[in-house]
Amino acid sequence: MLKKAIIIFIFLFVVGCEKDEVKTKTLEVEGQPINYTLESNGDYMVPLNLILNALEIEYEEIEDSVLFGDIKITLDSDIANVGGNPRKLNKKVMKKSDNVLVSLDFLTKNVSLSFIEDDEKVNIRVTSELLLDYEKALEVFEESVEAVVTDIESGKSFNVKRVEGGFTTLADVETLTAEDTDILLSIIGGEWNNIRRSILVEVNGTVIAGSLAPFPHSGSDDHPFGEVVDNRSGNTGSGVNLNSIRDNNMTGVIDIYFYNSITPGLNRIDERHQEKVIEASYFYR
Repeated sequence: MLKKAIIIFIFLFVVGCEKDEVKTKTLEVEGQPINYTLESNGDYMVPLNLILNALEIEYEEIEDSVLFGDIKITLDSDIANVGGNPRKLNKKVMKKSDNVLVSLDFLTKNVSLSFIEDDEKVNIRVTSELLLDYEKALEVFEESVEAVVTDIESGKSFNVKRVEGGFTTLADVETLTAEDTDILLSIIGGEWNNIRRSILVEVNGTVIAGSLAPFPHSGSDDHPFGEVVDNRSGNTGSGVNLNSIRDNNMTGVIDIYFYNSITPGLNRIDERHQEKVIEASYFYR
């Protein structure tokens, strides 16, 4: 009887020790190690800020909330706002040291990410297929073709047309109507500016990640489209008048950059536009 009791005690002790053992794994983003250790317990709580930094996704912390793309999460809450709609999280958002922890399941379902797991690590990978090189993107978005532009942060959309005779490394576009211009102005704060914005461009069913520079230029309302004129809008001086739509309350064109678009006159990739293009690719659902 005593021998049997000892065996049972040893068995329970071993089982108890196994339950208390916490298995840990390293975290990687696109194969690059992140200085954070995960606990192996199913749906991992991952450091949102470290992952966003690794992916070069801009985010903002306001009081107890974190905003990135069209997503807002709040500490101690299991409800997130995604594109203006509530989404349930498996676990509440929490903060540990300087890290904001969020469910990996939520992150991979609402951002274009996936992950591969083995016995030692969890590797988060980008799954977006929207990063079309500018040459391919401009083959899809040809001159005179219309498209729907969706702003990632606000979720608002407006219609544009690519003009003829513009640059060949990016898309010079015009809003189709005055209503489209009003929507664009509401997105950018009511005044024209050159603050880059992450956008999605839908052309005949194909969606492409892009970056918008919403400052009208290279146009004149007083001369025919295609004519060489002086004093074009946006302080662009003399050149071809790219203003083909006259009743849209916008004089000239705005620019849409795609992956690897080269800035005219500088012959180089604008890194800030590149970051915005990549960021846009993460938030297509």
